[in-house]
Amino acid sequence: MLELEKKSKSSNELTIYFRRLWFFAARPKKVKAHERYRFIHSIQTDSDKEWSVELLCRILHVSESGYYRYLKNQ
Repeated sequence: MLELEKKSKSSNELTIYFRRLWFFAARPKKVKAHERYRFIHSIQTDSDKEWSVELLCRILHVSESGYYRYLKNQ
């Protein structure tokens, strides 16, 4: 958490990320996998890869291979 705060991102942006992350993680069966993959991709492109794909996939209950398959098919 401290590392994230040291980055140049505003605290408002981080709050939005954490809220969205919590929403997806709390409801894994209600949010389709491709929506979770899209969210991971948006974090990876917006945040200069501050969070690893492995960690985000684990939090959101999706597989890394599924995420990379999603990127390949885009």
